[in-house]
Amino acid sequence: MKKLTWLIVGLLVIGGLLLLTGFSSTKHTQWGTPIKLGDGQAKTYVTLNGSGKPKEVGIIFTEDMLSGLPTEMTETVLDFPATAAETPFTHFGLDWNPAGHEPDGVYTVPHFDFHFYTLSEEERAAIEFGTCTTAEDSRVPNPPGVAPVTCAVFDKAMQPLPADMMPTDYNMVPAVVPFMGNHLMDFSAPELNGEPFTYTWLYGAYNGEIIFFEPMITKAFLESHPNMCESLKTPEAMPEAGWYPTQYCIKYDKSNTYTISVDSFKWFEASNGQVVNSQSGPEPQHEVIGHTHQ
Repeated sequence: MKKLTWLIVGLLVIGGLLLLTGFSSTKHTQWGTPIKLGDGQAKTYVTLNGSGKPKEVGIIFTEDMLSGLPTEMTETVLDFPATAAETPFTHFGLDWNPAGHEPDGVYTVPHFDFHFYTLSEEERAAIEFGTCTTAEDSRVPNPPGVAPVTCAVFDKAMQPLPADMMPTDYNMVPAVVPFMGNHLMDFSAPELNGEPFTYTWLYGAYNGEIIFFEPMITKAFLESHPNMCESLKTPEAMPEAGWYPTQYCIKYDKSNTYTISVDSFKWFEASNGQVVNSQSGPEPQHEVIGHTHQ
């Protein structure tokens, strides 16, 4: 990607294991610990500007990570380097969905969920598995149903966001996932209006706050070697005052690596906490329900 052209990717095969090398930390860019997935590797990075403010945060992975992937749904947690303290992000979740997930006919294709989490791993672990019948719950548009979390967790996951924390065009849906939280969806997204799913952007919510930033990208789209950036639809305020991204990028480099990143950080004030009535918007064309990650 443009902002990383000065870096050199070294690819070294040791005992059949492809390693990312050559990405030494610099004054402005620090790297997380590499992990292995499929036949390749991935690691996170944080780039600060000359003033120590966040410039770009993301994950880089080798092209061969797209081969040899597990046949079951998996999540791999990656740490960020220490400089992530200047950002709202605490850790990264890389989810591989070989058969996709609900809603059927929309996201049921092989894809990755790239989660930039803002809550701690301990807080996320408290979003535990369980069973909650939602047949009598007016917040669920397609009863009867069962959420894969406890009812206490479901209530926290469905707690409305303050009006100034709701991103433009996004709506809360009852798509509550254990160890993840709920989801905010843009019902005007192409894949929810008859177009094939290639990539999309979601936000996560729990206990009345945004808790993750999430690009979802199909394996097929990554294999097309994209080179694109797109502005985010952002709220007016965030859970805490700080620097938050306003753009995300999906890029393939001739060095046979991909970067999924967020950038164009902007200062946001803390939310005033005021919830205004219901935040429900227009109904999507497809039923939206929670999915479970193994």
